[in-house]
Amino acid sequence: MHPAIETSQRAYSWLIYLYPGDFRREFAGEMQRAFEDDLRDAWQYRRFTGLAETWLTVLYELLTVALLLQLRSNLVVATVVSLVSTTLLYTALGHAFADKSHAHIILHHWRL
Repeated sequence: MHPAIETSQRAYSWLIYLYPGDFRREFAGEMQRAFEDDLRDAWQYRRFTGLAETWLTVLYELLTVALLLQLRSNLVVATVVSLVSTTLLYTALGHAFADKSHAHIILHHWRL
């Protein structure tokens, strides 16, 4: 077996952990076998181009399936909301403090 295929199989077995646990427990074996079949066919007919196309499909699936399944989890949603709101707050404060006149107003208002 070509090293690129072996490396791809190992990498995919780690990427399966991006799916939620219950989904992974039910479908991981089937997903792994389907990926191995896809890799074998891709390598047989198109070599590295086929492997690249297979990986593009995997990455698309991770973004459209794994991410959406993870977002159904309340913990993940809370974490994402917290991260986004904190980022927006720091960005807004950074812009406000970049302009010295706004910084004085903010500091006075918050008594800092």
